[in-house]
Amino acid sequence: MVGGDTVSVNIDENRVFLLENIPIGIYTVTLTPADGSGLAVKEESDVEVTQDTVTDLGEITLE
Repeated sequence: MVGGDTVSVNIDENRVFLLENIPIGIYTVTLTPADGSGLAVKEESDVEVTQDTVTDLGEITLE
């Protein structure tokens, strides 16, 4: 949630996602796979967003 709002995005054909215009702060990013995929929800905690910087979470594998 950002400012009380849930922010959602889908992955692209390269399995990459980008969230834009997120205020500076520290967040937990929750990755929720499609229903019926058999994959578990995954959380990435303490993701720091800073001004004018791309925050790369690296490769994330859902299991």
